[in-house]
Amino acid sequence: MPPAAGPPNSRQARRSDSATERWETDTDTTTHNLTRYFVRPSAGHPPISFERRTQLGGLIVPVRGEGCGDPAFDHAFLVHPKEGAPIHLLSQEIRGEMLAGVIPLWEIDAGGMLVTWYDDAPRVETFEQRADALLHVLRLLR
Repeated sequence: MPPAAGPPNSRQARRSDSATERWETDTDTTTHNLTRYFVRPSAGHPPISFERRTQLGGLIVPVRGEGCGDPAFDHAFLVHPKEGAPIHLLSQEIRGEMLAGVIPLWEIDAGGMLVTWYDDAPRVETFEQRADALLHVLRLLR
């Protein structure tokens, strides 16, 4: 991976491999892990992604953008794009499982790839469970 355009300050350097980004200074090191799991659905789906909303954000503005018509879901998640999102992909079952934490956050990127992600390094112990979660989301989209 090419180096970043420049470190945040002259005493900081960036090292990166496939799943870990590490910032180092003279005094400490911070590691940021991100693991992505992806599969290409056979049916083409338009791009859509989600982010968790804060409790305060959901109280101040209950629905940002168009929303999906489910007050609990709109309170907990922000759907991207905010306008014109393919809300038809959000079946009652998908919304319920996302609210319950049964399935992870997911997105369909601009290339049509279904992606889930986790903020840790990949491990053998979690690979099958996370791959199953990705395939479960894929089944729910059909």
